[in-house]
Amino acid sequence: GQNNTITGNWFKNGSVALTHHTAAPNGTTFSNNLITDVAQFQAGDSNNFTFEHNTLRNIGSVISFNTMSSVIVRSNILIGNSVGFSLINCTNCTNTHNLYGSSGIASGENALIGTPTFIGGSVPTTYAGWQLTAGSIGKNSAHDGLDRGVVFSGAPPPPDTTPPTVSLTAPANGATVSNIITVSANASDNIAVAGVQNPPPTASLEM
Repeated sequence: GQNNTITGNWFKNGSVALTHHTAAPNGTTFSNNLITDVAQFQAGDSNNFTFEHNTLRNIGSVISFNTMSSVIVRSNILIGNSVGFSLINCTNCTNTHNLYGSSGIASGENALIGTPTFIGGSVPTTYAGWQLTAGSIGKNSAHDGLDRGVVFSGAPPPPDTTPPTVSLTAPANGATVSNIITVSANASDNIAVAGVQNPPPTASLEM
């Protein structure tokens, strides 16, 4: 059919996310989808195709919009890839406001280069976890003023009320130490650990 909308999906761990060739439906909008660890995404020989606000990670081949017309590719996030968008022989096509993980694959206007941060950590395990953190590159910088990549509407995610845990691994519990020693610890959190900070050299450490 014509004028299809594909939204709110997570395509992952597969060979092909979406392939359009001859006789493909025109007027398709592909938005707010996650595409991760997929070998190929291709949408060729189609017209009036809008590809916006998608987050793509580890796509195995060029994301192709070749031999198409009136295509809009905007406000997407493309990370963990060695290849980018291809719009060869694409007539009246727009490529703008996309965020790329490296400069080698970047193209189009108003592009950003950098590594976004997600509320679910570096590799989120839930769809909602792919929302950008408040301080991430790409936040509120899409063509429409929203986040680049998948946009989450409605109520904000619930606050993280579970504190992180830290356990001392060295020196051993009850050990007597002196002079210069190495202090080691493990830190964990139910969502993600942003970093571990040691006390300054002049600070006292009670055990």
